[in-house]
Amino acid sequence: MKRARQMPRIGANAIYKWLYSRYGQAWCYLLCTKRYKKRKQKKNTKREMIPDRIPLALRAKQGVHAEGDLFVSSKSSGTQRSGALIAVPIAKFLAGTMIENKKPAVMAQAMRTLNEEIDVDDMTMDNGIENRDHKDFGLPTYFCDPHSPWQKPHVENGIGLLRRWFIKKKTDLRSVSEDDLQGYLRILNGKYRKSLGYRSAYEVALEHGIIQTKIPMPGMKLMNEKVAFH
Repeated sequence: MKRARQMPRIGANAIYKWLYSRYGQAWCYLLCTKRYKKRKQKKNTKREMIPDRIPLALRAKQGVHAEGDLFVSSKSSGTQRSGALIAVPIAKFLAGTMIENKKPAVMAQAMRTLNEEIDVDDMTMDNGIENRDHKDFGLPTYFCDPHSPWQKPHVENGIGLLRRWFIKKKTDLRSVSEDDLQGYLRILNGKYRKSLGYRSAYEVALEHGIIQTKIPMPGMKLMNEKVAFH
């Protein structure tokens, strides 16, 4: 009818409606799907990625805040080995640990371990599924808006420093040991920064009671001469 430019024209919806009616059932076997009735559409259900998620907007302004995130292996490496990193903005202090995968239980254990090393009031994370067990982190956890990494800039910057100086992008993190990571963090935390009044993150963290003891860093003088960041 369409090619002959005849009216009325019959659309596909009308044809299928007729086929699925009692008048057209006899011809349904000719359909590619062999279906005799319309498939029921599943109702879209909202998937709750992170139960009891508290938005960052509800975080108190006062207090010593921290930010957390992961840096991961390259997709081509075929491994989920990652690094969990925490940044404390007031001191630009970094704490971290290597984890074998991004399972929520593994992430929760890593965060508990890291939170025992520092004294902060709360944590800010992104909406990755690895943070699903945030109630097991050991302290109140708040979440950035979706696709808003700029809301936790200090941990993003910390990951950037690790990537720039020590662990290049696309690195298979199976080649990075826990001792390696801790050595890198000691260097970053021991560096004297103009933005901290020419003090190190260790010194400022000690001043604010975020850590209790300063970890000595051999070779710091050499790194201070060769590595500059603010």
